Amino acid sequence: MTSDVLLVADVGRGSLSGEAVLTAFRRGLSEHSLVVANADSWPVLNRALRRSRAVVFAGGLLFRSSTQLRRALALATSARLTGRTVCAVVAVGSGRHDRTAAVMARGLARQTDMLVVRDDASAHALMAMGMPGPIRVGADVAWTLLDSVGSAAGETRSGGVMIVEPSPPTLSDDLTDRLTAVTAVLPHDTAVVDAGIDLAGLARRLGDARLVVSREFHVTAAAAAAGVPVLTVADDSSARMLADRLDQPWVTRSAPRSELEQALQRALSVPAPARAVVQAEIAAAEEVFGLLRLVLTGGQMSADSISGLRLESAW
Repeated sequence: MTSDVLLVADVGRGSLSGEAVLTAFRRGLSEHSLVVANADSWPVLNRALRRSRAVVFAGGLLFRSSTQLRRALALATSARLTGRTVCAVVAVGSGRHDRTAAVMARGLARQTDMLVVRDDASAHALMAMGMPGPIRVGADVAWTLLDSVGSAAGETRSGGVMIVEPSPPTLSDDLTDRLTAVTAVLPHDTAVVDAGIDLAGLARRLGDARLVVSREFHVTAAAAAAGVPVLTVADDSSARMLADRLDQPWVTRSAPRSELEQALQRALSVPAPARAVVQAEIAAAEEVFGLLRLVLTGGQMSADSISGLRLESAW
């Protein structure tokens, strides 16, 4: 192993997104020894930092609260003061961030040796917090788990409409019931399936569907990799922007029944996401790991290993 890396990520909650990001990092940084901890496990983070040579922040958990940001900033500052490498491969929600959160986010960015955001929505959110550009835009690292999933695009699918429930289920949420009621009038069978925590496995399960109804970013990605049309029902700007890049319809969670019905009918009439777009997302995610490996090794990589990497800012 070339070094020990402390990976600060949203893990241990049984979520599809958290486990997908963790699995992608374990595969993408397989030559490193990873120590994984949640941003809210402060005692664990302090102990792990002492035996790690680098810190990598991953996912979107850091930007969900000022408490998480404060802890991340303290950890990053401590890491830099003790000569450790600090990297961040993050997603930033489009919600409102107060002035304190914005100051901490800028402080965290200044402590990093490498900062890459998942998409344009994340870059816009950071710029709105006063982050100076340019900001490197990559792709969600979980796309690297979908490189071997066979696409069913263009094939005749015998399945019906699959509504994918978040894992773990969201309490006090009637959206699935509303979607089931709407799809009941369609001339297709409807099934509600649990997302689980295996992203590639989910993509394979979705391969026979006529249409996938997604409630989160990674389910939309899984459906796209499987070559299946997908309707994204989400308020998250990243999920909606992904649907736009895939040329697939989306609708907000609070949409009235009539709007949901129209969106479903539209989704049933559109072709599956283009394989070229999916491959571009996978390639961009692989490049994120290429850049990360370059930074974590202090540039000690062969010419072949860095061939093709874009070393300039990309946004």
